Amino acid sequence: MSILTALQSKEFIASITTLVSTVVGALIAIYANSKNQKSSAKRKYGEEVLIEVYIPLMVIVEDKAINDAEYPGLDIDDINSMLRVIRNKLHLVDRKLYKILYSYQWENRESWDYLSKEEYKNQVYDLDREFLDRLYYVIENTKKEIGVSYDKSIKKNKIRWRNKNSI
Repeated sequence: MSILTALQSKEFIASITTLVSTVVGALIAIYANSKNQKSSAKRKYGEEVLIEVYIPLMVIVEDKAINDAEYPGLDIDDINSMLRVIRNKLHLVDRKLYKILYSYQWENRESWDYLSKEEYKNQVYDLDREFLDRLYYVIENTKKEIGVSYDKSIKKNKIRWRNKNSI
């Protein structure tokens, strides 16, 4: 009877309630901390990608476009400059974006055989804006993922930066 009396006592029930509340509170704190750490790591990675890769690529594109007032496509010097930017950062680069850029370089190597030196130097790539649109999409999507302001009108396959004819 002594044990039954102890189990029914209000002090025992209060102790169990306190213990359960403490354990649940600790589990919630651990979960929240874990989620915060993941979010922080994701933000840091996104910022690194923007600063190290995508912003320098966009600077190359914008320099070209500002001078010409319209997007004139990319020449071989632009492509080589972009490949130098990403050479040691392939782990940070969007795979599709890299494939597009690399395909232009490969196309350029193939044209060396049949074009004159002047034609080769003046050859233009990305007239269909595939690279530009993908770069803009990746930048805006990365900005969205890290929680900074971004262009909300971006859609995966329907991207036009500012307007169709100008940058």
